[in-house]
Amino acid sequence: MPPLPPLLYRQDLDAAICDVPDCTYVGHDPLVLQAPCHPRAGFAVQYHTGVLLILCQRCQRPVTRVAVQAQPEEPAHQ
Repeated sequence: MPPLPPLLYRQDLDAAICDVPDCTYVGHDPLVLQAPCHPRAGFAVQYHTGVLLILCQRCQRPVTRVAVQAQPEEPAHQ
């Protein structure tokens, strides 16, 4: 299996912007995911203790991971 993609938290999803070249529209409300390997294939989703692993439905390559728990807070520096 290829390496897992970085773990995304709610804050990451809220800050996501359009990645279409030259797009300047800032009102993208829904988040649309596409697998880079097979953009029209759809997804398979697996749940692993607080994390959704989203895979390309065609080749099972990991596309992203989404946390379903809150992002851990940074420890206070003392």
